Amino acid sequence: MNKPLLVIFDLDETLIHSDDQHEDFTILSKMHDKGYILAIASRNDYYKVIEILHRFSIHDYFRYIMADFRPKVYQVREIVKLSHEDSIDFKHVIFIDDYLPNIQRINSDEPDVITYHFRTMDMTLTDLSKSIVKFE
Repeated sequence: MNKPLLVIFDLDETLIHSDDQHEDFTILSKMHDKGYILAIASRNDYYKVIEILHRFSIHDYFRYIMADFRPKVYQVREIVKLSHEDSIDFKHVIFIDDYLPNIQRINSDEPDVITYHFRTMDMTLTDLSKSIVKFE
């Protein structure tokens, strides 16, 4: 199995929770420092996403921010296309989302992408990082 190089997060209810649950974002710094390229794929208004990332002081960890109202599979494809200069293809990508239909669509249309259904696994970002470390 290839080591993932690009980790794409959904925003709402995956990275940021609406129930005021305060996530420990230090893992983003650790992933960034280990050389992972981090990205956001969100079905939201771009400016709203930027504002949220700044509010939590995590904007600078993300090289790619794809926020529009297209299906996630198109956003993921666009991010991979943008990251081509880093020699990233689908077999080097992890996609994390809380919404099962997004996970299922990625699994169906881009089977090389490693996916994590965040809410079903009832994980925190720290738990997720432990899963990603197994690839190193």
